[in-house]
Amino acid sequence: MYKKIFYPVFALVTLIFVAVGCLSLRGDVDDKGDYDCTSRNEITRIPGWKFSYQIEAECSIPDPYDVSLAMQVFYVNWHQRFGDPADVVLNNLNNILIEWRKNAMQFRNGYRVDGTFIQEGRAIGLTLDRGHIVMMMETSQKIYDTSFVHELIHASIRAKTGQLGDPDHEGTKYSGWTKQHTSLIKEINEILRLMDLNYAEENKKGYEF
Repeated sequence: MYKKIFYPVFALVTLIFVAVGCLSLRGDVDDKGDYDCTSRNEITRIPGWKFSYQIEAECSIPDPYDVSLAMQVFYVNWHQRFGDPADVVLNNLNNILIEWRKNAMQFRNGYRVDGTFIQEGRAIGLTLDRGHIVMMMETSQKIYDTSFVHELIHASIRAKTGQLGDPDHEGTKYSGWTKQHTSLIKEINEILRLMDLNYAEENKKGYEF
């Protein structure tokens, strides 16, 4: 099923990237068009999005272009599934701060996806606000291995409803998150995985996208 939707989505996302990429510039670009990233916790502009930035735990990990593409895949699939009549989700993605950390984060009063309450623990991702999400990412991980899509859903629900983004997920205490949102995480991460594998395979042949 994923392979059937992979290529149409990839083509659509590529068109979007070309269309909006000129609106944003990559931060601290050298003469070769590459990042001049010299330190941890660098704030870097995400290309293709108006006022979106990321804070990197390590220099260019993850690559801002990969993050931009993942955001585009997310929005295409969100729009297909839930729509975005007033462009509130799109506008939020254009004004979001994405923070990557090397370690899990301590939290209190959280919930599992099924709505089970957790008094305290360590999280691999947190949505601090609709415009600020934080994820743990190890050097060897890919974006689809992190909670990136999960946190984007929280942020998007919060932007759409103006409320908390439904912290208990499929639980009944808060509203907004449904089983469709849970399945969307798996679908988008699988698309990103296929895109990554396809890109790697094509590079072995010396092709360029």
